[in-house]
Amino acid sequence: MNSTPTATLSTPSPTSSRGEDSVDATAFRRQMDEVVARIPMHAIRSVLDAVEGTPSPNGERARHLRDALVDHFNRLRPMKARRLFTSLFEPFLVDDPILYRSAESVPALLQRVDMGGIWTALTRHAFPGLAAEVQSRLDAMARDAMLDAVLASPDAMVMRELMRKEALDFLYAMAGDRKLTDRFLALANDEAHHDARLRTQYLGRKAPIDSDLLGFVRALLEHNAVLVPLTERMRRDIDDMRMGETQGAGDLRSAEVDCQSALMVGFVRRVRDLGLPFRDQSQLLAWFAPLYGLNVKQRYDVFLRHVREHVGSGGPAVRESHPLLRALLCHFTAACTTIREVVDGMFGDMDIQDGGVLSAPVTTRALLHEAVERFDRALTALSGTGFLASRSTGPALRAELAAVSRALTGTVMPALAARLQAAMNARHAPVHDHEDIVWLLELVWRWGRTLGNAGKPNRS
Repeated sequence: MNSTPTATLSTPSPTSSRGEDSVDATAFRRQMDEVVARIPMHAIRSVLDAVEGTPSPNGERARHLRDALVDHFNRLRPMKARRLFTSLFEPFLVDDPILYRSAESVPALLQRVDMGGIWTALTRHAFPGLAAEVQSRLDAMARDAMLDAVLASPDAMVMRELMRKEALDFLYAMAGDRKLTDRFLALANDEAHHDARLRTQYLGRKAPIDSDLLGFVRALLEHNAVLVPLTERMRRDIDDMRMGETQGAGDLRSAEVDCQSALMVGFVRRVRDLGLPFRDQSQLLAWFAPLYGLNVKQRYDVFLRHVREHVGSGGPAVRESHPLLRALLCHFTAACTTIREVVDGMFGDMDIQDGGVLSAPVTTRALLHEAVERFDRALTALSGTGFLASRSTGPALRAELAAVSRALTGTVMPALAARLQAAMNARHAPVHDHEDIVWLLELVWRWGRTLGNAGKPNRS
C-alpha cells in the first residue's frame, strides 16, 4: 500500500464557476431592475436606443440592462391584445372627462373608456378564444422586444386584421339580436363606467354606450383602411394651422378660423368622395370631418363657422336631430353637468359658514376650470347658430343656464364671500387658503361674465 501522500490542486470546478457567475448575474440584474424602475416611462425608449447603439466592453451587462429596460416597459402594458385591437381606432380616441357627463352618447365621439368597455364585451361575446390566443402570442413576442415594436410587426398586423374581421362580423350579426345587444351593452357600460370613475372626480352618471355608438364603431371597423390615413392627415393639418391661439391677435385669430373652416370643407368633400356610405347626410359618416374637429380638437369656433356657412344658419336646414346640433348640445349639457357636479362635490365637503376653509386640489381646479371654459365656448357656438333663441331648443338651454347660475349664486358665491371676509380680517398674515380664494375669485369673475353675456348679440 502506498502511503505517500498525494497533493491535489484546489481548482474550482466548472460547475462552481458557473454557479458564481449566475449569482453575480442575478445580483446585477436585480440592481438594473432597481435603476430602471426610476427612469421615467417617456425616457425608456431613448435610453434603450443608446444602450443598443453603443459598443460595450461588457456585452453581458449591456444585455442585462437592455432586458431590464424591455421588461419594465412591457410590464406596465399587460393588456397587449386590447392595445393591439384598439390601435385600429387610435386617431379617433379621446380622454375627455367633461364629455363623460353628456346625457347621451355624443355623435362620432369615441372615448378610450368606451373602447375599453366594448373590448371587454367583444372578448366575452365575440372572440374569446381569438383574444386569448393573440394575448399569448404577443406575450411571447414581447419577451425580447419592446411592445411598441411588437405591435407594429407584420405578425401583429395579421392578428389585428383577424380581430377586426371577427368584431365587424359579430357587430353586424348582433344588430338583429336584441337580447344579445342588451347583454353586450350592459357589460360594456359597466366596464366603461368603472374605468371613468377612476379617471375623474365627482362623476355621477356617464354617457352611455348605445346602439348609435356601436354603429359608429362598426363603420370605423368597416372603413378603417380609408378613414385612418384621412384622419391622420386632418389632424396634422389642423395642428399645423394653429396660430391664432398662441398669437392672441384678433386678426390672426380670425384668419386662422377662415383657414381652418376652408380646410374643414375640403375634408368634408374628401370624405364624401370615399363612396356612397359617406354621402348620406342623415348618417354620421357624412359629417365625420366637422365632428372630428369638434369632438377631438375642440374647435368650437371652426365648427360654428362650418355650420353657419356650409350647413345652415339655424333655420330649417339644421334641426335638433341633426348630428352636428346633437353633438354641440351634448358638449354644452356635459359642461353644465360637470360644473354642477364638481361644485356640489367640492363644496359639499366644506363647512365654510362654520369656519371651514377652501381646499381645491390641483385636479379639482383643472376640472372646474376646463368645464367653465368649455361652457363658455359651447354657449358661444349655440348663440351663434341661433339655437339659444330658438323656440324649440331655447327653453331647454335656458333651463341649463338657470341651473348653472344657481350653482354659482347659491353655493359658490356665499362660500367665496365668507372666505373673502375672513381674508380681510386677517391682519398679520394671509389666511391658509389665500391661493384658493384668489383662484376661485378669478374663476367666478369669468363664470359670471359668461352668464351675463348669454344670449347677447355678437357673442361669436
